[in-house]
Amino acid sequence: MSVRIPRLGIVVVSLAVSSLLCVPALTSIADARAPGEAPSRHVPALTPGPDDALSRRLEAGTISAARYALERWASIVGRGVARRNPGATAPADLRSGTLFARDLLLRLPYLGTRARARGEWLLARPTDGVNDPDTPFGTDVGYSVAEAPPVCDAEQCIHYVATTANKVPAADTGGTIGVPDHVETVANVMGEVWAHEVGTLGYRPPKGDGASGNDGGDARFDVYLTNLGDDGLFGYCTSDDPHLTNGYRYGDMSAYCVLDNDYQSSEFGYLDPVLPLQVTAAHEFFHGVQFAYDIFDDGWLLEGTAVWIEDEVYDDVNDNLQFLASGSPLTNPTTPLDKNVPARWYGSWIFFRFVSEYFGPGNAEAPVLIRRIWNKADASNGGPDLYSTKAVATVVNNATKGGVDWTFAKAFRDFGVWNVTPAKRYAEGASYDPVEVQVEKTITASVSRFVTVGELDHLTHRYVQLKRASGVAAGANLKVVVNGPPGVTGPVATVVTIRTEGTLATRAVALGADGYGVVTVAFGSGIQRVVVVLANTSTRYVDCYDFAGVYSCNGGTPVDENEVFRVTAKLLQ
Repeated sequence: MSVRIPRLGIVVVSLAVSSLLCVPALTSIADARAPGEAPSRHVPALTPGPDDALSRRLEAGTISAARYALERWASIVGRGVARRNPGATAPADLRSGTLFARDLLLRLPYLGTRARARGEWLLARPTDGVNDPDTPFGTDVGYSVAEAPPVCDAEQCIHYVATTANKVPAADTGGTIGVPDHVETVANVMGEVWAHEVGTLGYRPPKGDGASGNDGGDARFDVYLTNLGDDGLFGYCTSDDPHLTNGYRYGDMSAYCVLDNDYQSSEFGYLDPVLPLQVTAAHEFFHGVQFAYDIFDDGWLLEGTAVWIEDEVYDDVNDNLQFLASGSPLTNPTTPLDKNVPARWYGSWIFFRFVSEYFGPGNAEAPVLIRRIWNKADASNGGPDLYSTKAVATVVNNATKGGVDWTFAKAFRDFGVWNVTPAKRYAEGASYDPVEVQVEKTITASVSRFVTVGELDHLTHRYVQLKRASGVAAGANLKVVVNGPPGVTGPVATVVTIRTEGTLATRAVALGADGYGVVTVAFGSGIQRVVVVLANTSTRYVDCYDFAGVYSCNGGTPVDENEVFRVTAKLLQ
């Protein structure tokens, strides 16, 4: 039985393969190198923060990106200038804790000596807290006393303290005497997460941290429990891998994670504290896994797949449903799938759910495709190091459906179709809201023709819903004409007919090279509505790695934006 966590209010035209890549004339650095050849290192764009004084200083150029990242992370976990001057910062989207930490981590070399030292304190492991100077530059999450003996298994160690504000609950009623129950629960949950993500799903385990100056005692993966609830954080992962600063030219790094010490209901709003522990552990551990592939990758791939895997590990929790309500392809289909802003990152998990179910055999899921995407994004020595959208498109273009070779264009087309009636398509779709419709019109005998024109950016959908009035003849049909952009830009269109008893019929609109296509569908008795699903499936980019934009290809510029689609519907009776 699925249980949704109670919250308390706290916070088909086939494209040529080349059209799914960066435009050949303006190839990105990653595209230009051969597999195994070391790429030039690129620091990802900053995680978008709130519109506050700090962001305005960055926009005005009065502070650097590195200084901005320092002050933003300080406002989350530190006791520094941002905390002493609350008006300088607004609350950030703390779901993005890992990426705000990454912003600072990757920019430490660009800070001056004192600022860099402060940044290192802010990013330090909680066990470094006893060594932090007792100054405003310390953190609330660092331990101020020596840690208790860590609880370890073959793969990972759980670190905690038994006193101070960072202490875990003291109850010790079972299991190992002398180890608090909560620590044992965390150890069991982390064991389940490792077993499923690494064992069952086959992902690469986090890299060992034995080369770090502070490795938590040995090379095993480290999880630290501390009071993040005061800062509004569920958890985060970061790295102190020496490869980040010693000239290493690849993207695979070790990691460690920090989780809240108790997940109190008063801090997080969950009635059962084990539930947020489970999904946070699954999510944050997967960031540690991702860092073993590429710590530099696009936020939408990092966060979208991390939310997706929550439901793979803990299927009954369904915490990810909250992210469908705002910013997802269901509630905002006209926003590009790969837009690197937090509101989009988390809702994009539904696309990865679609991919795994869509290509699954029969009614079974195929989560292996998401692992293949990370194999294509792999930036370790010898890895392909494809940027996020190219990795996705490459995997889908090499997938088969029903024994037939498939394309990304057809899959993205059908992603839009599935979202019209998610309850009939997805395994848990009864819990998903139907997609937001952009245009709706009732067709009547007297108003028998309707025209609508709209623009679509890359990797977006637009929905035109046509309802049948009661006076329309029993044997009526509806002629739908689509005038889209040229075929090279990746336009696709589908007509979904929904009958009153709930059955569906789907017709692809064959668009020619000029973007024109027409179909005629039944619109008589028994028809409730017809939905025209338009899609811009383009994944073409230029100027990769210029960090001027918010899309994939590391801030590259999408080629096929503002593409015009005209839909004409005419009643035939």
